Amino acid sequence: MKPREERGFVLIAVLWLTVGMGILVVVSARAARQAVATAANRVSYARALRKAEGCAAHLLALAERRVNSVTLKDHTAWNRLDRVVLQSGGQTLGCRVAITPGGIRLNVNRASGGEVRRLLYAAGVRQSADALVDALLDWRDADSVPRAAGAEVAWYRRHDRALPRNGPFLAPEEIGLIRGFEHLPVKQWFDIAPAPLYVARAPLPVLASLPGMTAEALSLIREWRARGIATFTWTDLVDHLSRNAADSLTAALPILTPLVTVQPQSWVFTIMGYRGAPPVRARLEITVARVGRRLAIVGKRVD
Repeated sequence: MKPREERGFVLIAVLWLTVGMGILVVVSARAARQAVATAANRVSYARALRKAEGCAAHLLALAERRVNSVTLKDHTAWNRLDRVVLQSGGQTLGCRVAITPGGIRLNVNRASGGEVRRLLYAAGVRQSADALVDALLDWRDADSVPRAAGAEVAWYRRHDRALPRNGPFLAPEEIGLIRGFEHLPVKQWFDIAPAPLYVARAPLPVLASLPGMTAEALSLIREWRARGIATFTWTDLVDHLSRNAADSLTAALPILTPLVTVQPQSWVFTIMGYRGAPPVRARLEITVARVGRRLAIVGKRVD
């Protein structure tokens, strides 16, 4: 190789080496920034979770004081625990707080196809109701044979989707993975907790899933709620219905009565703490039940 060619080769090699080093520096710097950002997010998350736990401790202490302030026979504070706590300063803690009664959604692991269909109809989802019901039952059952309008493993694989569990649901959010349920408000309608349905606060589509519940009965419940009448007995409801609607509800009472309750069996406190810039969120969900004059934590989730 001639001297001039050698110098040219060396120059090219040096240029390529310089470019390579530059790329390596850029990649290393990017990786370092990502590592720093990840570490900062973890620190912010830990602080946000501590904030949420502090808010939860204050809320639960406040709730227990209010429940203890009345006699055991007076269920007013317990039945209205969300309003009682939030009106007593529960929203001034620097956390986002939601308190909801347990037992206001349909248990998706126990619901029959007919119950799910009635819920969907009442929610205005009629055209695709049969396909939704079949897809839900296919997800939950133990086999991989699709129903007439359902979907099983082959469909989910073909569409690069999470595969059916072929067993009981482990979380309400899982329902959103079912074909057709992606954009439906499943958290408003379904749960996995085996609790009796709290009639006073359950959404009307959920009440529609109950046996004997007619459109007339639902309309009357909607009217009573608008007037502030949240608690009522089945006798109250039957006495204000037409003959046919009253007969339908009365005939279903032996099946209906064990499925419902006139007061919540539990309350769910959802607390979200934020820390960092931009804010990092920690979500804490605590379920409490009333044991005498005390509140007992019966469930806890963190994400």
